[in-house]
Formats: sequence, C-alpha cells, structure tokens
Amino acid sequence: MHTVLLSVKKNYTKRDGTTPIYLEYYFSREKRKLIKTGKYIEPQYWNNDLREVRRSHQLHKELNSYLKTLKHKMERIVDDSILKGVSPTLSYVEDQFYLRTSPEKKQTLSFFERFEEFIETKRSQVVKDVVKDYNSLSKHLKGFEEKSKKSIMFGDINEKFYDQFVHYLEYVVKKPKGEIGMQKSTVGKLIKNLKVFLNYCMRNGTIQPIDLSAFKVLNSKATDIYISEKELEDMHELDLSDNKLFEEIRDLFIIGCETGLRYSDLSRLSKEHISDKFIRITMKKTLDNVVIPISQRLRSLLEKHTNNLPLCIPSHQFNKHIKTIGKLADIKEYQTKIKVIGNKKIPESKMKYHFISSHTCRRSFCTNQFLKGMPSILIRKISGHSDERSFLQYIKIDEEQAAQQMLDRWLEIENT
Repeated sequence: MHTVLLSVKKNYTKRDGTTPIYLEYYFSREKRKLIKTGKYIEPQYWNNDLREVRRSHQLHKELNSYLKTLKHKMERIVDDSILKGVSPTLSYVEDQFYLRTSPEKKQTLSFFERFEEFIETKRSQVVKDVVKDYNSLSKHLKGFEEKSKKSIMFGDINEKFYDQFVHYLEYVVKKPKGEIGMQKSTVGKLIKNLKVFLNYCMRNGTIQPIDLSAFKVLNSKATDIYISEKELEDMHELDLSDNKLFEEIRDLFIIGCETGLRYSDLSRLSKEHISDKFIRITMKKTLDNVVIPISQRLRSLLEKHTNNLPLCIPSHQFNKHIKTIGKLADIKEYQTKIKVIGNKKIPESKMKYHFISSHTCRRSFCTNQFLKGMPSILIRKISGHSDERSFLQYIKIDEEQAAQQMLDRWLEIENT
C-alpha cells in the first residue's frame, strides 16, 4: 500500500496548546510509522480533510510548503527503494529519511522521543489496553528519572539501571491511594514492556545492542479468589427485583463466570455473537476467535434478557457494586490474599466478597470447569489461554480440593 500522509494528534497537545505535525507512513494497512516533522500548530489550524495547515494560520504558506517538501522526500525514498528491489519497511524508510534530511537527528533523539515514536507505531498494531500499559511505563520511567535526578540515556541502560528502576518501583512509587511500592507482578509487567521497547529499538538498529539477560520479569504466585458453583447459584437466586442496576450487574457477572470472557469482551457481547448452542467472538486483547458453549444457567440468563446483554458500566463501577452484591449473597467467609511488595509478603484478610471483581469471572470459569473434570486443553480453547503455564495461574484450588479431586478420580477408576 506504501502511502505517505501528513497528520496531527488533535487529542495530544503540549502546555503551549500546540500539537506536533507528523509524516505518517503506511507500509501496509496494519503497519505504520509516525515521524515528527519538527513543526507544531494549534489543532484548530489543521485541516484534516486536505492534510494541510488552514489558511487562517498566518504562516500557512511557509508551513505547507515545508511540509509538502518533506512529504515528497519520503515518497521518493519509497519509490527509490522499490526500484532498487528493496522492501520499503518502516525502519528502512525512517532511517533513509533521517539520513537525507538530518543525518545527526537519528542519533540525537532522546530516550523519551524514541519511546513516544514506539507508542505511536504500536498504536495501530495492539489493543488500547496495551497502549495504556506502554503509557504507564513511560510515566513511571519519567518518575524514576525525576527521582534519580539524571536523564535516562540508552547508553546507561544496564544491570545497574535495572536494579535501581526495580527498587524504585517496589519501594518508592506512591500509588493513587497513598500506598508506597508496587506488587511484584505489576513490576514484572512494567519490566516486560520495557524489554519490548528496547528490543524494538535494537531490531530497528536505532540503538546499539544492550545486554538484557539480567532484566528478569518478576512474578509472584497469585492468591486471587474464585466464586464456587454454590456461591454462583446463591447469587443467581438472589432477589434483586427492587434494584434494577444490581440485578443487571449480577446477571452480567454470572454471564462472565459462565463464559470466561475478559470484561473488555463481556462489555461488548451482543446478540450477533450468539447462536443456537454457542457464543462466537473475537477476543479484543489477543484477536483470537473463541467458541463458547452455552450452559443451562447461561441460557436462562440470555433468555431473560432476550439475547440483549445486561447493562454494561465502566469496570471500576462494576467492581464497586459487585462486592455489595456478593455481600447480599452471603459470600462472607474470610479469605487471605498475599501482596508481595519488594521482599515483603503482606497478608490481607477480609470477607471474600471484598475481593470480588470483574476478573473474578475468568478465574471462576476456569476453576469451576477444572473441578468438574473438564480437560485443561478444552478449557483453554474456550478461555483463549495460549499456554498451560498462564492457564494454571487461573486454577484456584487449595490442598483440600486437590486431595478430594484425586480421591474422586481413584474411585472412578476403581468402579470402571
């Protein structure tokens, strides 16, 4: 497809109210690259239909002339590469553009300028939640830079940098509610995305190779809860007819427990995804297609709502109300969750309903199906887990349940 356009991000402005003007190169419909032109304007002066600065801007002639020159240069780079039999990939065109327009620019881009370009490149390739994770990493890197009072440079990224950044995340970061330090699993996610960014830069040849062997992706054993079959039935039978909002949220929660869908998929489930015996949907996070059999309890809820799914609200509101519904359903046994922050294990004991959230649906589906004796390969096909290791983190059974499951299997074998 090989298209070159001019564009701005109207939803992103600097403190002075201006936004960058980009060259937007499409290698294909799915792969694109944004390259700064070095020019900024107020968003209201950009004509997105004509892809140029509006005439109401006092420097529109000069700016448009300059921008068109850059656009023509990039188009010539693409055309020349095709004539030479070279594939005009994103990294190739970017390299050639910088070499022809500003040979020193390629080497002088700052760490965060590179990170911003990385996010813009990935924006069309990954789901919004992943972009949010990249932006979160950028925020914490800037916080680390401010705390250390030293600019982050690619040449300084080594094992010492890793140790200092991890220490900052585990013992220094102040969370929105005032708590200090992140859980080990959250730190691991940030390190994982940092490695994605650094490997991206190395593959493109924009930075010198960095040894990332010491960049361990930390993790900790999850102690999250699941809702048992009996608790699900208690919630299902709960009379909420006097509170329509709670009834809708309860029904949506149970549908989540019967399908194993993430909230991002559950919130967009519609009658178009539902057939006679199955739900067919493409998962937003992984783009994998899944086919989910409709259980008897799920069928009753779908019929209740005539295949129009219950009201869907923002996840933070859902998480708040589902705890109250869990309390009303008498899900009150005490549970202890272990938070791992740095080298400390912090137990947190509360009644079980306090720990219910939207993600409890997915864990409950996997665990309940496993306890019913369903082979893990079948559950994974429906839940969309790509490997056994990540799937097993969703199986929430304790020692007593494991022993009982084994005893039941022995009895089945002896009686056959």
